[in-house]
Amino acid sequence: MPAFGATVRILWVSDPPQASTAYANQTALFLPRLRAAGHEVALLATGSGYAHALPDGTPVLPVVSDRYGNSVVAEHARRFGADVVLTLLDPHVLAPEVYVQLPWVAWAPLDFETPTLATLRALSAAKAVWSPSQHGAAAYRRAGLKNVAWVPHGGDSGRFAPSDRVDARVLLGASVGREIPEDIFLAVAVAANRGSPSRKGFYELFAAWRVFSDRHPGALLYLHSEVTGLGGVGEDLRHVMRIADFSSDKVLFPPQYELVCGMLGPGHLAAAYAAADVYLSASHGEGFGLPLYEAAMCGTPTVSPRNT
Repeated sequence: MPAFGATVRILWVSDPPQASTAYANQTALFLPRLRAAGHEVALLATGSGYAHALPDGTPVLPVVSDRYGNSVVAEHARRFGADVVLTLLDPHVLAPEVYVQLPWVAWAPLDFETPTLATLRALSAAKAVWSPSQHGAAAYRRAGLKNVAWVPHGGDSGRFAPSDRVDARVLLGASVGREIPEDIFLAVAVAANRGSPSRKGFYELFAAWRVFSDRHPGALLYLHSEVTGLGGVGEDLRHVMRIADFSSDKVLFPPQYELVCGMLGPGHLAAAYAAADVYLSASHGEGFGLPLYEAAMCGTPTVSPRNT
C-alpha cells in the first residue's frame, strides 16, 4: 500500500455518477477531487457493460459477467496498475477470495447494529476498512476487524445550502403538479424503494404521518420515492398506505418517469429540502443516511429514529 499523502493510482469500484443512488452521489463528489489532487483514477462502474469515459476523461471500466465486477476487478487492477482498489459498496456483495489478492480499501457502510457474518467474511480480506459512521467503525472493531478508520462521506455545500422557502415551494410544486401554499406544514422524506419488506420504514412513516395530519389537516408529506416497487424490487407504496389507513391525498410524490430514469438531480432535492418545515426519516437502519445531513445543510430540521 502506498504511503499516506503519496500520489497514487486508484481503482474506484462503485456506482457511476449518473446513477440515482447515494453511492453515485459520492462517486460524483470524490472522483473529480481525487483527480484535482493529482491522483490517477479509473472507475469500475457497477452495472456498466461497456468501457467508456466520463466527461472529465476518467476511464470507466466494464463489470463484464456480474454487476459488481468480481470476475474482472483483479484484471482491471493489474491493467490499470492500481496502487489502491477502493470500493464503496455493501461489502457482502464482494468476493473476498478475489479481493484478498488486491490492495483493497473497503469504504463499507453498516446499516445494522452489528456486522453480519457475510460482511465480516468479506471485510476480512481488506487491507483497510473505512466506515462512514462512528457507529460502524466501533462495531467493526468490536467484531475483531483490523485497520478500521472512521472516514465520513461528503456533501456538496455548493448545491445543498439554505435558500428561499417560497421559491423552493414554487419549484417543488411545479414538479409534482400541485401548488404548495406558503402557510401549510410540509414534511419531506427521501427513501429508495428497494427490498420487501423495506428497511426504510414506509409503514411507520405513513402511520406516524397519519396521526400528525389528523391533528393538522392541511399538512402535506413529500416522499421522494418510486411508488410501485418496480415489479417486486421494492414495495407497492399504495398498498402500504392502505394498510396504514393513510390517505393518499396527504402525500406528494415526484414525477415517476423522471425519477426512475435518473432525471431529477441534486437541484430537485435541494429545492425539496428547502421547501420543507422538517425532514423525516423512519428508516430501520442506515449506513450513512445522506439525506439527513443534506437537509441540515439546507437549514431544515431533521427527525429520525435513534438507530443506525
